[in-house]
Amino acid sequence: MFKPWPSMSRWISRLIMGVGFAWIAILIVQEASTIREQFLVIDWFWLASAFVTGAIYLLLSAIAFGILLRLNEQRQFGLIYVARLIFAGQILRHLPGRLWGVVYLLNETRQEVSSAGMLRANVVFMALTLVLHMLVSLTLSLAFYAGLFKALLCALLIFLGIVLALRRDGIGTCLSFVARWLPTQWLPDKLSESVENLQETRPMAWAEASKIVLILMTMGGVHLLNWHTLVWSFPELAHINVWALCAVYSIAWISGYLSIITPSGLGVREAVFMMLGSNVMELSSLAFLSVFIRLWLITLELILFLLFFFQKPKPEPSSALDYIIG
Repeated sequence: MFKPWPSMSRWISRLIMGVGFAWIAILIVQEASTIREQFLVIDWFWLASAFVTGAIYLLLSAIAFGILLRLNEQRQFGLIYVARLIFAGQILRHLPGRLWGVVYLLNETRQEVSSAGMLRANVVFMALTLVLHMLVSLTLSLAFYAGLFKALLCALLIFLGIVLALRRDGIGTCLSFVARWLPTQWLPDKLSESVENLQETRPMAWAEASKIVLILMTMGGVHLLNWHTLVWSFPELAHINVWALCAVYSIAWISGYLSIITPSGLGVREAVFMMLGSNVMELSSLAFLSVFIRLWLITLELILFLLFFFQKPKPEPSSALDYIIG
Protein backbone atom coordinates (compact mmCIF):
# COMPACT_ATOMS: atom_id res chain seq x y z
CA MET A 1 0.00 0.00 0.00
CA PHE A 2 1.28 3.46 -0.90
CA LYS A 3 2.27 5.49 2.11
CA PRO A 4 2.69 9.27 1.72
CA TRP A 5 6.04 10.83 2.53
CA PRO A 6 6.22 12.62 5.88
CA SER A 7 6.66 15.96 4.11
CA MET A 8 3.54 15.30 2.05
CA SER A 9 1.52 14.67 5.21
CA ARG A 10 2.78 17.94 6.66
CA TRP A 11 1.71 19.82 3.55
CA ILE A 12 -1.73 18.20 3.72
CA SER A 13 -2.05 19.49 7.29
CA ARG A 14 -1.03 22.98 6.16
CA LEU A 15 -3.57 22.85 3.32
CA ILE A 16 -6.36 21.92 5.73
CA MET A 17 -5.28 24.79 7.98
CA GLY A 18 -5.38 27.22 5.03
CA VAL A 19 -8.92 26.18 4.18
CA GLY A 20 -9.84 26.75 7.82
CA PHE A 21 -8.49 30.30 7.71
CA ALA A 22 -10.41 30.97 4.49
CA TRP A 23 -13.64 29.74 6.10
CA ILE A 24 -13.12 32.03 9.09
CA ALA A 25 -12.36 35.03 6.86
CA ILE A 26 -15.56 34.51 4.86
CA LEU A 27 -17.64 34.34 8.04
CA ILE A 28 -16.11 37.53 9.43
CA VAL A 29 -16.61 39.46 6.17
CA GLN A 30 -20.24 38.37 5.85
CA GLU A 31 -21.19 39.39 9.38
CA ALA A 32 -19.04 42.52 9.80
CA SER A 33 -21.91 44.91 9.00
CA THR A 34 -24.12 43.27 11.63
CA ILE A 35 -21.93 44.33 14.53
CA ARG A 36 -20.59 47.65 13.22
CA GLU A 37 -23.24 49.77 14.97
CA GLN A 38 -22.92 47.94 18.27
CA PHE A 39 -19.18 48.57 18.37
CA LEU A 40 -19.85 52.31 18.50
CA VAL A 41 -21.23 51.95 22.04
CA ILE A 42 -19.12 49.05 23.27
CA ASP A 43 -17.45 49.18 26.68
CA TRP A 44 -13.85 48.30 25.82
CA PHE A 45 -12.84 47.71 29.43
CA TRP A 46 -15.33 44.88 29.86
CA LEU A 47 -14.53 43.53 26.40
CA ALA A 48 -10.84 43.39 27.33
CA SER A 49 -11.83 41.64 30.57
CA ALA A 50 -13.85 39.16 28.52
CA PHE A 51 -10.80 38.51 26.36
CA VAL A 52 -8.65 37.82 29.43
CA THR A 53 -11.18 35.45 31.03
CA GLY A 54 -11.80 33.73 27.70
CA ALA A 55 -8.06 33.23 27.21
CA ILE A 56 -7.76 31.80 30.73
CA TYR A 57 -10.59 29.36 29.97
CA LEU A 58 -8.88 28.15 26.79
CA LEU A 59 -5.49 27.85 28.51
CA LEU A 60 -7.10 25.76 31.25
CA SER A 61 -8.55 23.51 28.56
CA ALA A 62 -5.05 23.12 27.10
CA ILE A 63 -3.73 22.12 30.54
CA ALA A 64 -6.52 19.54 30.94
CA PHE A 65 -5.82 18.14 27.48
CA GLY A 66 -2.11 17.95 28.28
CA ILE A 67 -2.83 15.89 31.39
CA LEU A 68 -5.02 13.48 29.42
CA LEU A 69 -2.34 13.18 26.75
CA ARG A 70 0.32 12.48 29.37
CA LEU A 71 -1.79 9.78 31.01
CA ASN A 72 -2.28 8.04 27.66
CA GLU A 73 1.34 8.33 26.53
CA GLN A 74 3.01 7.89 29.95
CA ARG A 75 5.30 10.86 29.30
CA GLN A 76 5.35 14.58 30.03
CA PHE A 77 4.61 17.22 27.41
CA GLY A 78 5.42 20.93 27.44
CA LEU A 79 2.53 23.37 27.87
CA ILE A 80 3.47 25.43 24.80
CA TYR A 81 3.61 22.27 22.67
CA VAL A 82 0.17 21.14 23.85
CA ALA A 83 -1.33 24.63 23.54
CA ARG A 84 -0.08 24.92 19.97
CA LEU A 85 -1.75 21.62 19.11
CA ILE A 86 -5.08 22.22 20.80
CA PHE A 87 -5.52 25.77 19.48
CA ALA A 88 -4.82 24.52 15.96
CA GLY A 89 -7.51 21.90 16.53
CA GLN A 90 -9.85 24.62 17.80
CA ILE A 91 -9.41 26.57 14.57
CA LEU A 92 -10.13 23.51 12.44
CA ARG A 93 -13.43 22.96 14.26
CA HIS A 94 -14.78 25.74 12.07
CA LEU A 95 -14.35 23.60 8.97
CA PRO A 96 -17.38 21.56 7.81
CA GLY A 97 -16.94 18.55 10.05
CA ARG A 98 -15.52 18.61 13.57
CA LEU A 99 -13.35 15.58 12.86
CA TRP A 100 -10.96 17.69 10.77
CA GLY A 101 -9.40 18.95 13.99
CA VAL A 102 -8.75 15.41 15.21
CA VAL A 103 -7.34 14.36 11.83
CA TYR A 104 -4.98 17.34 11.89
CA LEU A 105 -3.73 16.47 15.39
CA LEU A 106 -3.20 12.82 14.46
CA ASN A 107 -1.17 13.82 11.42
CA GLU A 108 0.78 16.65 13.05
CA THR A 109 1.94 14.55 16.00
CA ARG A 110 2.48 11.20 14.31
CA GLN A 111 6.24 11.23 15.10
CA GLU A 112 5.90 12.30 18.75
CA VAL A 113 2.57 10.83 19.92
CA SER A 114 0.90 7.53 19.13
CA SER A 115 -2.30 7.85 17.14
CA ALA A 116 -4.11 5.73 19.74
CA GLY A 117 -3.04 8.02 22.59
CA MET A 118 -3.96 11.19 20.70
CA LEU A 119 -7.34 9.83 19.62
CA ARG A 120 -8.21 8.65 23.12
CA ALA A 121 -7.15 11.97 24.68
CA ASN A 122 -9.34 13.84 22.18
CA VAL A 123 -12.39 11.68 22.76
CA VAL A 124 -12.11 11.87 26.56
CA PHE A 125 -11.51 15.62 26.37
CA MET A 126 -14.62 16.08 24.19
CA ALA A 127 -16.68 14.01 26.62
CA LEU A 128 -15.48 16.04 29.62
CA THR A 129 -16.19 19.31 27.78
CA LEU A 130 -19.74 18.18 27.08
CA VAL A 131 -20.21 17.18 30.72
CA LEU A 132 -18.90 20.57 31.85
CA HIS A 133 -21.39 22.54 29.75
CA MET A 134 -24.23 20.23 30.77
CA LEU A 135 -23.29 20.82 34.39
CA VAL A 136 -23.14 24.60 33.93
CA SER A 137 -26.62 24.61 32.40
CA LEU A 138 -27.99 22.28 35.09
CA THR A 139 -26.47 24.27 37.97
CA LEU A 140 -27.77 27.61 36.71
CA SER A 141 -31.22 26.15 36.05
CA LEU A 142 -31.38 24.62 39.53
CA ALA A 143 -30.30 27.96 41.02
CA PHE A 144 -33.54 29.51 39.75
CA TYR A 145 -35.85 26.77 41.03
CA ALA A 146 -34.12 25.31 44.10
CA GLY A 147 -31.79 28.08 45.23
CA LEU A 148 -28.09 28.69 44.75
CA PHE A 149 -26.93 26.57 47.71
CA LYS A 150 -28.76 23.44 46.55
CA ALA A 151 -27.57 24.00 43.00
CA LEU A 152 -23.93 24.26 44.08
CA LEU A 153 -24.31 21.20 46.31
CA CYS A 154 -25.72 19.25 43.39
CA ALA A 155 -22.84 20.41 41.19
CA LEU A 156 -20.31 19.33 43.83
CA LEU A 157 -21.86 15.86 44.04
CA ILE A 158 -21.73 15.54 40.27
CA PHE A 159 -18.07 16.58 40.24
CA LEU A 160 -17.37 13.90 42.85
CA GLY A 161 -19.16 11.46 40.58
CA ILE A 162 -16.87 12.49 37.72
CA VAL A 163 -13.84 11.81 39.94
CA LEU A 164 -15.16 8.30 40.61
CA ALA A 165 -15.92 7.79 36.92
CA LEU A 166 -12.39 8.78 35.95
CA ARG A 167 -10.96 6.65 38.75
CA ARG A 168 -12.87 3.61 37.50
CA ASP A 169 -12.44 4.66 33.85
CA GLY A 170 -16.15 5.08 33.29
CA ILE A 171 -15.44 7.07 30.14
CA GLY A 172 -13.18 4.28 28.94
CA THR A 173 -16.00 1.79 29.47
CA CYS A 174 -18.29 3.92 27.30
CA LEU A 175 -15.54 4.23 24.67
CA SER A 176 -15.10 0.48 24.70
CA PHE A 177 -18.82 0.00 24.03
CA VAL A 178 -18.83 2.53 21.18
CA ALA A 179 -15.60 1.23 19.63
CA ARG A 180 -17.06 -2.27 19.28
CA TRP A 181 -19.74 -0.91 16.93
CA LEU A 182 -17.56 1.34 14.75
CA PRO A 183 -16.98 0.09 11.17
CA THR A 184 -13.20 -0.08 11.53
CA GLN A 185 -12.85 -2.08 8.30
CA TRP A 186 -13.62 1.12 6.37
CA LEU A 187 -10.97 3.18 8.16
CA PRO A 188 -7.25 3.50 7.33
CA ASP A 189 -5.11 0.88 9.08
CA LYS A 190 -3.53 3.33 11.52
CA LEU A 191 -6.83 4.91 12.51
CA SER A 192 -8.49 1.49 12.73
CA GLU A 193 -5.84 0.34 15.21
CA SER A 194 -6.37 3.53 17.22
CA VAL A 195 -10.12 2.90 17.46
CA GLU A 196 -9.51 -0.68 18.57
CA ASN A 197 -7.20 0.59 21.31
CA LEU A 198 -10.10 2.65 22.69
CA GLN A 199 -11.49 -0.60 24.03
CA GLU A 200 -8.69 -0.77 26.60
CA THR A 201 -9.70 0.44 30.06
CA ARG A 202 -7.24 2.80 31.76
CA PRO A 203 -8.26 3.76 35.31
CA MET A 204 -6.75 6.97 36.70
CA ALA A 205 -5.10 7.51 40.04
CA TRP A 206 -7.05 9.53 42.58
CA ALA A 207 -4.63 12.45 42.27
CA GLU A 208 -4.93 12.60 38.47
CA ALA A 209 -8.73 12.31 38.48
CA SER A 210 -9.00 14.98 41.18
CA LYS A 211 -6.64 17.29 39.28
CA ILE A 212 -8.71 17.08 36.10
CA VAL A 213 -11.98 17.66 37.96
CA LEU A 214 -10.45 20.63 39.81
CA ILE A 215 -9.49 22.13 36.45
CA LEU A 216 -13.03 21.50 35.17
CA MET A 217 -14.51 23.26 38.20
CA THR A 218 -12.20 26.22 37.64
CA MET A 219 -13.15 26.29 33.96
CA GLY A 220 -16.83 26.39 34.95
CA GLY A 221 -16.26 29.39 37.23
CA VAL A 222 -14.17 31.20 34.61
CA HIS A 223 -16.85 30.46 32.02
CA LEU A 224 -19.50 32.20 34.14
CA LEU A 225 -17.20 35.16 34.77
CA ASN A 226 -16.45 35.34 31.06
CA TRP A 227 -20.16 35.52 30.27
CA HIS A 228 -20.68 38.39 32.68
CA THR A 229 -17.81 40.44 31.28
CA LEU A 230 -18.88 39.73 27.69
CA VAL A 231 -22.49 40.81 28.19
CA TRP A 232 -21.46 43.85 30.24
CA SER A 233 -19.43 44.98 27.23
CA PHE A 234 -22.71 46.19 25.72
CA PRO A 235 -24.54 48.77 27.88
CA GLU A 236 -27.83 48.01 26.14
CA LEU A 237 -27.71 44.42 27.45
CA ALA A 238 -26.82 45.31 31.05
CA HIS A 239 -30.39 44.72 32.28
CA ILE A 240 -30.71 41.08 31.17
CA ASN A 241 -30.32 38.00 33.38
CA VAL A 242 -26.80 36.85 32.51
CA TRP A 243 -27.09 33.53 34.35
CA ALA A 244 -30.26 32.58 32.50
CA LEU A 245 -28.65 33.54 29.21
CA CYS A 246 -25.53 31.51 30.03
CA ALA A 247 -27.67 28.46 30.86
CA VAL A 248 -29.48 28.80 27.53
CA TYR A 249 -26.25 29.20 25.59
CA SER A 250 -24.73 26.13 27.27
CA ILE A 251 -27.62 24.06 25.94
CA ALA A 252 -27.22 25.65 22.50
CA TRP A 253 -23.48 24.96 22.62
CA ILE A 254 -24.09 21.28 23.39
CA SER A 255 -26.53 21.04 20.47
CA GLY A 256 -23.98 22.58 18.12
CA TYR A 257 -21.19 20.41 19.50
CA LEU A 258 -23.10 17.23 18.79
CA SER A 259 -23.79 18.25 15.18
CA ILE A 260 -20.39 17.05 14.00
CA ILE A 261 -21.09 17.57 10.28
CA THR A 262 -21.43 21.35 10.59
CA PRO A 263 -18.47 23.72 11.07
CA SER A 264 -18.32 24.02 14.85
CA GLY A 265 -22.10 23.71 15.07
CA LEU A 266 -22.58 26.73 12.78
CA GLY A 267 -26.29 27.47 12.43
CA VAL A 268 -27.38 24.77 14.87
CA ARG A 269 -26.01 26.56 17.93
CA GLU A 270 -27.44 29.90 16.84
CA ALA A 271 -30.87 28.43 16.05
CA VAL A 272 -31.17 26.73 19.44
CA PHE A 273 -29.90 29.86 21.20
CA MET A 274 -32.50 32.02 19.43
CA MET A 275 -35.29 29.56 20.19
CA LEU A 276 -34.53 29.08 23.90
CA GLY A 277 -33.32 32.61 24.62
CA SER A 278 -36.41 34.41 23.36
CA ASN A 279 -37.83 34.45 26.90
CA VAL A 280 -34.67 36.07 28.29
CA MET A 281 -34.16 39.01 25.91
CA GLU A 282 -35.50 40.61 22.73
CA LEU A 283 -35.00 38.72 19.50
CA SER A 284 -33.12 41.57 17.83
CA SER A 285 -30.57 41.74 20.65
CA LEU A 286 -30.46 37.95 20.80
CA ALA A 287 -29.66 37.72 17.09
CA PHE A 288 -26.84 40.24 17.44
CA LEU A 289 -25.41 38.47 20.48
CA SER A 290 -25.45 35.06 18.80
CA VAL A 291 -23.52 36.41 15.82
CA PHE A 292 -21.12 38.42 17.96
CA ILE A 293 -20.31 35.48 20.27
CA ARG A 294 -19.52 33.27 17.30
CA LEU A 295 -17.16 35.85 15.78
CA TRP A 296 -15.67 36.77 19.14
CA LEU A 297 -14.83 33.14 19.95
CA ILE A 298 -13.26 32.65 16.53
CA THR A 299 -11.18 35.81 16.97
CA LEU A 300 -10.05 34.76 20.44
CA GLU A 301 -9.09 31.27 19.27
CA LEU A 302 -7.31 32.73 16.24
CA ILE A 303 -5.25 35.14 18.37
CA LEU A 304 -4.21 32.39 20.76
CA PHE A 305 -3.39 30.08 17.88
CA LEU A 306 -1.17 32.68 16.20
CA LEU A 307 0.47 33.42 19.54
CA PHE A 308 1.64 29.81 19.85
CA PHE A 309 1.89 28.83 16.17
CA PHE A 310 5.08 30.75 15.38
CA GLN A 311 6.88 29.07 18.25
CA LYS A 312 8.53 25.73 17.54
CA PRO A 313 8.47 24.00 20.93
CA LYS A 314 9.75 20.52 21.54
CA PRO A 315 7.31 17.98 23.00
CA GLU A 316 9.43 17.60 26.14
CA PRO A 317 8.84 19.91 29.13
CA SER A 318 11.19 22.88 29.17
CA SER A 319 10.25 24.69 32.38
CA ALA A 320 9.25 24.01 35.97
CA LEU A 321 5.70 25.13 35.13
CA ASP A 322 5.34 22.23 32.70
CA TYR A 323 6.04 19.74 35.50
CA ILE A 324 3.74 21.49 37.97
CA ILE A 325 0.69 21.51 35.69
CA GLY A 326 1.47 18.06 34.29
